[in-house]
Amino acid sequence: MSVSRRTRLHAKAWLFERDTGFGSAYVGSANFSGAALMGGLEWTVKFTQHGQPDLFTPVQGAF
Repeated sequence: MSVSRRTRLHAKAWLFERDTGFGSAYVGSANFSGAALMGGLEWTVKFTQHGQPDLFTPVQGAF
């Protein structure tokens, strides 16, 4: 890939809260469009309410 090539990023987020305190959040760019599948850079990261509360709590406030 050349340095001059642009990469598009269209981030999305999903938040799943559970009464047990074991919620999950997914943030990333995963997309199933033709452009994404053929030449895009797709990624998603998962973090949990129990394992990464310093990340999960701000996401709860934002959504």
